[in-house]
Amino acid sequence: MSKKATIITAVLIIVIVGISIFATIRQRGNNEPALLTGQSQTWKVTAPFIRSGNQTTVTPVVEYFAAEKVEELTFRFVFKDNSTLDFPAVNPDAVTTKVAYKADAQTTPKRWTDVDHAEVEWKTGGRNFKEYMQLENKQPAK
Repeated sequence: MSKKATIITAVLIIVIVGISIFATIRQRGNNEPALLTGQSQTWKVTAPFIRSGNQTTVTPVVEYFAAEKVEELTFRFVFKDNSTLDFPAVNPDAVTTKVAYKADAQTTPKRWTDVDHAEVEWKTGGRNFKEYMQLENKQPAK
């Protein structure tokens, strides 16, 4: 093999190994636990995303800042493919001002990196409301 061919082969091997390492690191980051947080005018959400195998367990905790009694509540994650993961409040009477309400855990094949935004829909005083929030990962990188 000529010197030029040897150099080209070595460069190609380095590029292939680099791409493989980058893909592995990126995938591992998607599997790390995440703590997504966000806040709107009326709500604050904290949601741990714990990956196990090909499933993610999500258990959001929401806080309500207004004084009106909540009659109905649904918290929703909207993913980049427009699919959703809904958390309807089983007991909306438990949702009171500045008291954390923990939703029941659910699993999804989606990762935290697939989340686009969150929505909160609720009813109070016979009126329906909806707010949106962007979420940020507050989990420290490992």
